Amino acid sequence: MWSPLEYTCHVRTCSASRVSDWRWLTVEAPEFTPMGRDERAVADAYNEQDPAVVLDELAAAADDLAARFGVLGPSELARTGGYPWPQPQARTLLWLGQHTIHEGEHHLLDIRRAARAQAAGQG
Repeated sequence: MWSPLEYTCHVRTCSASRVSDWRWLTVEAPEFTPMGRDERAVADAYNEQDPAVVLDELAAAADDLAARFGVLGPSELARTGGYPWPQPQARTLLWLGQHTIHEGEHHLLDIRRAARAQAAGQG
């Protein structure tokens, strides 16, 4: 189990990477590499980051992601790319947006669970 801060950093990183990598719109059938979530948590020292900064960056990444998806039409949302998770397969940009929201909601539950464990002295 990650700490609440590590989960928050993970959601921020996922949201920000979805904004910054728009090969979906510029390359025909792009291939994406795994983000290395566990390795990234260590390499980027998630648990040592300033929570206030992480929350500000998460809010900015979420706003950027919403703005980017907000202007896409059906043809753009139907574009596909090779996405590596949970198993490699072709995914649409619409799926990516829906998956990003789902993961954020899922990790909010993880954050709450980890915070309860910390408060109880278990984490």
